[in-house]
Amino acid sequence: MNRISMKFSPRSLLSVLSLMLFSLVGLAAEGQQNKPAEFQALVVSADNSYVASEKNLEYSSMDASRLVRALVTSARVPEQSILVLKNPSIEEFDQAVLKLTQSNSKKFMFYYSGHSDEHGLHLKNGSINKAKFHDLLAKVTSKVKIVVLDSCFSG
Repeated sequence: MNRISMKFSPRSLLSVLSLMLFSLVGLAAEGQQNKPAEFQALVVSADNSYVASEKNLEYSSMDASRLVRALVTSARVPEQSILVLKNPSIEEFDQAVLKLTQSNSKKFMFYYSGHSDEHGLHLKNGSINKAKFHDLLAKVTSKVKIVVLDSCFSG
């Protein structure tokens, strides 16, 4: 899997995300709505971490909601093509990925907002380590995959 890692200021991140969304979804010049089978997204917000010393995040759910709104209103992605998880457990996360691997969408986007460390993403009852995360992404059959990690140590 080809991977590009970049760091942005919060202000420029919004611009970069907007460009990525439009290039990923590929809006037609006529403004046609995308078909559900063409695009799937998994949007995860994890306000709470299993690590007791990490404070609850105030904005990860709001950031995820804003992304969903942008996908639906600006990129014309059907809501049924977006799977949203708020403070999921590891089991809920695994089930969502399994569901997405059963769809044959052409384009896939994963967005995560929450705590992480150099080992993986923090959910409310444990961590999704890097190896497991890469394995899960490999199971998604989409030709185009974009992953946005809005967390510490995500690069």
